Amino acid sequence: MTSEERDQLIKNVAYDLDKYTLAEADFNRYSLALRMINELLSAESAEAMFAMLDKDGSGMIEPVELPEEWPNIPSYEKEANIPNYDLAGFLLQLRESAERIRGRFIVVTQGLQVVQVGLRAEVIALNLFRLEGGNDFPSLEEVTRIALQNRHDLMNARGAVMDSRRQVEIAANRLTGRLNLSADGQVDADAGLNDSINLTLDFKTPIDQVGLRNDYNAALVSYQRARREYMRQEDGVKQEVRRSYRQLVVSEGRVNIARASLRIASYQYDNLQISSGQSQSNSLSLLQSLDSILRSQNALIGDWVTYETNRLNIFRDMGIMRIDTTGLWVDDYYLRDSQPTSEDMPEAGELFPQLPPAPPTPAPSGPVPPGDE
Repeated sequence: MTSEERDQLIKNVAYDLDKYTLAEADFNRYSLALRMINELLSAESAEAMFAMLDKDGSGMIEPVELPEEWPNIPSYEKEANIPNYDLAGFLLQLRESAERIRGRFIVVTQGLQVVQVGLRAEVIALNLFRLEGGNDFPSLEEVTRIALQNRHDLMNARGAVMDSRRQVEIAANRLTGRLNLSADGQVDADAGLNDSINLTLDFKTPIDQVGLRNDYNAALVSYQRARREYMRQEDGVKQEVRRSYRQLVVSEGRVNIARASLRIASYQYDNLQISSGQSQSNSLSLLQSLDSILRSQNALIGDWVTYETNRLNIFRDMGIMRIDTTGLWVDDYYLRDSQPTSEDMPEAGELFPQLPPAPPTPAPSGPVPPGDE
């Protein structure tokens, strides 16, 4: 991971932490308001609740008589002048406040979904392409050199070239000129004057050995054919390595782009759900934003799978892929004891403190306000 990537990761996680802190503060504030409403609704009747708040017996609940948690209600967070309430108006206001608190809890949940999407995007880590004993991304020249040294098909092709070369040497040895010198003699035992000595010189040149000369030419042709086949395979290996290397680099960049796209999609959804109202156009925009998040998540997973496939391909093209007895790739990254699996991933409550559960909202008791029948 480069310093720029590390800084960006820290920036993204800091954003998620700030977002979570704001969501936690909103949750606590709205929980206090909801708990206040539950305590008010726990009275025996609406009249008893009203009498409990109307301390001066004026028949109206004045702002100073409201509970301390009343400003935590979303509808009155920014309202300076709180009106006086009669019984029907106060019950109606309680119902509207409960609905507003429910809506704010939904907004908090949606904000936490944005945090969850962002953190999951960062959890997907790349298994960086490294050679054994190295910490840096290897160069194309180094990868090509390793492939030329370890590819078994190239070894077989080199062996075929050497076999053809030996056949040329054998044919050339059989084609060399031969000089045979033979001597014989006869000794006359009686007089010693009839002794004879015969010397024979037999020389055969390659010009006279037509069949062997044809064999030698055929061996030369086979040798040149084997050399050209080896060079063709060597060029093919270099091409495969270059293609896999470039695809690996491109797929790594695509994973980072997909991760950033998912972050942007989550930010857009966050902005929309903060500024959205109840209109149909805003609802459609939220649905489109959620669909964009889903597409970005699928694209990130797809690009990650493509990257892992290309990483496998380049080890295969270099000829250093190790296969176990079951036919599976023996990769050091997946064999590490500390390598996390899907079962080891932290839950949402482990990443951030667990929010307390919201108290239940009971049905309001007492008379129904006018207009609600």
